[in-house]
Amino acid sequence: MPKKSPTTAVSKCLQFFQEAEKLTIAISDSKNIPFRLSHSTILNHKEAGRGFAISTCAVPSHDLAPQPKPQADTTTKTSTDTTSSSALSNPVMKFDDAQIRRRIQAGCEAVMREEPTITEYDTIVGDGDCGYTLRDGAKQVLTFISDKDLSQLPQTLASLVHDLEVNMGGTSGALYCIFLTALAASLATESTFPKALSGALQQLLKFTRARLGDRTMMDALIPFVETLDNGTEGGNVEGALSEAVKGVDGTKKMEAKLGRSTYLDESATRGVPDPGAYGLLVLFKGMAEA
Repeated sequence: MPKKSPTTAVSKCLQFFQEAEKLTIAISDSKNIPFRLSHSTILNHKEAGRGFAISTCAVPSHDLAPQPKPQADTTTKTSTDTTSSSALSNPVMKFDDAQIRRRIQAGCEAVMREEPTITEYDTIVGDGDCGYTLRDGAKQVLTFISDKDLSQLPQTLASLVHDLEVNMGGTSGALYCIFLTALAASLATESTFPKALSGALQQLLKFTRARLGDRTMMDALIPFVETLDNGTEGGNVEGALSEAVKGVDGTKKMEAKLGRSTYLDESATRGVPDPGAYGLLVLFKGMAEA
């Protein structure tokens, strides 16, 4: 028997759809059920249609009306909201602008240099955008601090977050912003950097399910901060870096529990470190070696 052309088949389908639509309208009218019609552009599309569907559901008209614009939530407070501007401008610690600037610049420049490697890793196990996200974030940080007084570090970090929120995308961008927001508050009230980092980490853990062993940036952040806080007043930097390196190396053999890598077979990620964890390690090393 001769096969029907695609055009004929589509015409038959559309004819059936139209007849079914008429029947649906007739039934709704007979039962006095208010209804609304909507359809996709497939009815007017030149290409062959792939299918159709008719759904009926009794929905009150007010549920179909546009909803009012949501109002800003004024009740939820972040960690910097609960830290007064006075505390941010009068921190317990004293900060040396030159030293802080040197470390931040070194860390950001290290991340920018390693972008191709981070991107390569993320191309294998993720969306391929982690390197670009971290690189763009690093560039934005350097631009932002160029004319800022880093002796007022808590205030500067709090302002930096507002800038990064619109310039640094991705999951890692959100996590960095949460962590820096909490760090700004901690730096205003704690007496040492290790304690401030530990306080910021505890705040971050409230906003993410990621923990050690989940194959995320937390596999570098958690061991670094916890080891640093167990050291001297200035922190055990060498020990913290060593533990962070172990954490990143460990991700090469981990099965991902969160993120894009969860869609991949474990064999596809074996031997490749988590890009976010590796990028954070690069930042820590750059800052520590400055």
